[in-house]
Amino acid sequence: MIYTKTGEIDADMIAMGTHGRRGLSHLFKRSLTENVVNHSNYIIWTSVLKKDEEFAQV
Repeated sequence: MIYTKTGEIDADMIAMGTHGRRGLSHLFKRSLTENVVNHSNYIIWTSVLKKDEEFAQV
């Protein structure tokens, strides 16, 4: 879905939020953001979200 939409709108970059997990939590809870970063041909900008913040949905 993310790759399809990025191609449809001819975007140059993908911006995504992340929880910023580390250690065992990171090991057992892989994220969508990590998957996109590892497999995308686009530039990815990530931002760690704090508990009281929300990521704007487009």
